[in-house]
Amino acid sequence: MASRPQPRILCLDGGGIRGLAEIRILKELMLQVRLQNSLDFTPEPAQCFDYICGTSTGGLVAVLIGRLGKTMDECEALFRDLGAKIFSGGSSWRTARLVLKGSQHNREGLADVIRSQAGQETLHEADASAGGHVPVAVVSVSKTTGDEYLFRSYGVRAASEACSVVDACLATSAATTFFPSITIDGIEYVDGAFGKNNPSGVVLRELESVESPMRLANAVAEVGCFVSVGAGRPTFDRESDSFKSKITPKGITSITDAAKICVKIATNCHREHLDVEYRFKNAGRADIYHRFDVDRGLESVELNEADENALKHIAAVTKAYLKSQQSSLEQCALMINPRPSM
Repeated sequence: MASRPQPRILCLDGGGIRGLAEIRILKELMLQVRLQNSLDFTPEPAQCFDYICGTSTGGLVAVLIGRLGKTMDECEALFRDLGAKIFSGGSSWRTARLVLKGSQHNREGLADVIRSQAGQETLHEADASAGGHVPVAVVSVSKTTGDEYLFRSYGVRAASEACSVVDACLATSAATTFFPSITIDGIEYVDGAFGKNNPSGVVLRELESVESPMRLANAVAEVGCFVSVGAGRPTFDRESDSFKSKITPKGITSITDAAKICVKIATNCHREHLDVEYRFKNAGRADIYHRFDVDRGLESVELNEADENALKHIAAVTKAYLKSQQSSLEQCALMINPRPSM
């Protein structure tokens, strides 16, 4: 009996509007898949990966490309055209709302965008492969217990919960100070950014769980390729200064906490990368793990800064980063040649 193909895994960090950098990275990776494997078409990520997981913005992208079958061009158009709708309001308005309601934006703009793509569909999908889709999970956290929770497109639990695509996306995107939390079946959820903004470690555990469609005994030893994509590595000073430059009143605890949260999230993403990278190296499989994350230039872009200048800056900085990663992209592309989903 032929052995089962080793699964190819894609993980996507959170990062607000900087998720545009992740989309650009994925588009370049798909182009390299075409070039390195001598294909006559440019594939989509759902054709190259067997499992996709994301947090916050990364969760939205995961659902769009894995569950809803959107192309990378469609994803980028959504981020460009609807970013202003999602992150609506000027800086003074956002500050006032943050003080009064604890979040800078209401969720309706985001919900409308998701609903326009998913309608009333549930996240769970009885037969993902029939629609050319792949298993997808998005990370959220229970506000009450602090425990992580995966909203899944697969498995018995997801089928019984019947969570809508809209609610799952709102749960993974409920970033503290940016969007309000959401209550689903009596449980209040916020996004998974606290320690899980880079969901790589979560995914390694999930692949070995009874919920997993693959149920691997040792994920590090058994995956065929593990790709982790970040939304930029802001530095402490630049991130903190950038956030403070957009507020007027001083001494507001929520604003101060928000700035600290941004820094902590960025630090945790890189720390998680180093931990997962070590696990693959320690298993003698360093070539299986690939991390792409713009290392400089995005520190001045706020998570909710969606004007045209910010979008152009993200695109330009990401383009420069991709040039420096050409060899890594080529090596990775050889490992994810399109094949029928598992």
